[in-house]
Amino acid sequence: MSELTKTVDALDTDNMDSRWLSEDTTEAEKENTRRVLKNSTIQFRLLKKILESEFKSKQIQPTDFDNPNFDQKRIYLEGYLRALQVIYKILP
Repeated sequence: MSELTKTVDALDTDNMDSRWLSEDTTEAEKENTRRVLKNSTIQFRLLKKILESEFKSKQIQPTDFDNPNFDQKRIYLEGYLRALQVIYKILP
């Protein structure tokens, strides 16, 4: 199962990407950010579903091999899919 097809039932704010807390200087600010993120479960779940759908829809098709610019298209697509994966991983 790829990382983009895993579903998350609840946010694990203890193991989230540390960049979410990079602007917070005190423990109270960090706890407030964790609380806000934990209360945003629905939005993050919906965003993850959108990213999963986008990832699945952008796969290379057998008909793409006939395109004379296939190499360029593939390089672009690989970068685009990698960006989707990075965004997906950052989400709590």
